[in-house]
Amino acid sequence: MVIVVALVVGVAGGGYYFLTHKNGVVRTEDGRVVNYKQDNKQVEILDGSGKLVIGGEVKLTEDFPKDIPVYPKAKITSVFDSKEGQIASGLTQESMDGVDKIVNWYREEGKKQGWTLLGEDRLSETMASITFKKGTRIGGLSVIKGEDGKVLISFSTGESP
Repeated sequence: MVIVVALVVGVAGGGYYFLTHKNGVVRTEDGRVVNYKQDNKQVEILDGSGKLVIGGEVKLTEDFPKDIPVYPKAKITSVFDSKEGQIASGLTQESMDGVDKIVNWYREEGKKQGWTLLGEDRLSETMASITFKKGTRIGGLSVIKGEDGKVLISFSTGESP
């Protein structure tokens, strides 16, 4: 089975590119080069400014920010890290722990990592979000419990304007 990915390559690059080969290079309209490789379980996209990894057994990149909390015993399902333009990093994870337990852990671990809590919203019993700030970066946490019982955890950061 070959994974087929629709990739939006930047606003300036514009457009959807359908990657149907296992490895390759796509040149965007603005001349950027995007390399990709994929197997039956994972897709890795690298464009010189950053990296996105989705699926399979995802691991944090060597230069992934050490101050972004990673929930213990959760499965990492995607990681992105961009070093040019809008500097941003983040990851998604899956856990079987409850929403409250995960939110409480992030509240405490965020503090330990130097993040200041800016706001917290509890949208329902199955959905919560927290906004953090550290230096010039803003961090956003979303925690959503699915119908299958799995809880999706998403933490992303970016430079604040």
